[in-house]
Amino acid sequence: MLGNRFIIIEHEGRKSGRPYRTAVEVVAHDPTAGSWTVAAAWGERPDWFANLEHRDARAVVVAGHRYESPGQQRLDPTTACDVLTAYVCAHPLAARVLFRVLRWPDPRRPGALRQVTSHLPMLTFTASRPGGEQPV
Repeated sequence: MLGNRFIIIEHEGRKSGRPYRTAVEVVAHDPTAGSWTVAAAWGERPDWFANLEHRDARAVVVAGHRYESPGQQRLDPTTACDVLTAYVCAHPLAARVLFRVLRWPDPRRPGALRQVTSHLPMLTFTASRPGGEQPV
């Protein structure tokens, strides 16, 4: 239903070890690499992000497929800025609304995207092996 726009991240609580499932918007998808990039809009504070900093995701579910033990990489601010720039170009209206809601500077303003990505952590998840998905 949501295609590649949202991903469900299956992760464990860093303190409790309890399993959690968190839905997050995908800001970039590379079908060739089998990767999806997400942003922690509220910085490093959300529990789901802190959990993933402590222990990698157990699985991700996207477009009706579940990928066990995906690769997980935190993006550096320069790469995050490139990803956010592409997102803003692809989804200008959604970006303006999102930036307003989060009280970020107008994405059309020079330097705004660099300012935002200096405190916007992003993670890329990569399917463990091509074709290794399981239908949900």
